[in-house]
Amino acid sequence: MRTISGPAAKARNAGPSAPAPTWLVRTSGPGGRLAYAATSVTPFEISNAAVVLTLKALVVVVFVGAVIQKVTGRAAPSWERWGFSRRGMCATAGAELVGLVLFLWPGTEVIGAAALALVLLGALATLARNREGAAHMAVPALTLILLSILLLAQLHA
Repeated sequence: MRTISGPAAKARNAGPSAPAPTWLVRTSGPGGRLAYAATSVTPFEISNAAVVLTLKALVVVVFVGAVIQKVTGRAAPSWERWGFSRRGMCATAGAELVGLVLFLWPGTEVIGAAALALVLLGALATLARNREGAAHMAVPALTLILLSILLLAQLHA
């Protein structure tokens, strides 16, 4: 016969009124230090947090890449072809950086996601107005979808 031990056994043997199993999760302790705390968070909720963190990392990578291309001038020929100045390109890079900081700063994620979504909507409008192909519109469109999912997850939490 197989024996089960630990929180799963306690929850299984105690019946329906048993408390949820306790898991160790990372939290921020006093002074912003990393700490571990026992909580009744399920592994499913932890995996949801991992998915959100992964999607957030993808959005950050896309925007960091876009900012680097604008700051180094690699995107300048396209911006000139669309009728925008280098100053406008740098201003957009600045707006993306501010949006990223807000997106990553605890408590301002929704504002940052909304700011980044506005930048993406502007990019998609520019690409559509200049009849760029679907390949050019794919990254901004997919990033906007990821941001929308993250924004809904943040508002739902």
